[in-house]
Amino acid sequence: MLSPSSTGCTPRRKRREGTPNRKLTAPCVLLVDEDRAVRALLAVSLEALGCRIVTAGNGEEALRVLHAKPSVDVVVTEAALPVMDGLELLCTIRQTDGLEQLPVILCSASIDEMMMKKAVECGCGRYLLKPVHPDFLFEQIRSLIQQKASRRGFT
Repeated sequence: MLSPSSTGCTPRRKRREGTPNRKLTAPCVLLVDEDRAVRALLAVSLEALGCRIVTAGNGEEALRVLHAKPSVDVVVTEAALPVMDGLELLCTIRQTDGLEQLPVILCSASIDEMMMKKAVECGCGRYLLKPVHPDFLFEQIRSLIQQKASRRGFT
């Protein structure tokens, strides 16, 4: 089931000239974690830093959100998830038309060298050790968005 905040990222629309709209320029982040408290804490923290947030509790739910919300800029996912884990989610994103270039940050409570290797092979943008400080996470999100934009020539 999608959480109430999963409706937070709407497709970007052109704004009228001279009308600032922070919501339209703020990055949309999909947070994927089975722990509602973790999702809520990160959501509040990242929203305070200027992000728009959608959430999911597992990989399958995250894929449904991605298909429903094409405006997601970055996925931040826990590695250990029920139903479909974060690594499987990452690999599925890389094989899905229209999502192949979507930046993904994989977070884990442990350093698992095999998982890290597989994550790199699947095109993981960042592999972060939990707990992740929201300010640091925001900087990683911003960095990945800038990298993606520079690859497209939009720096």
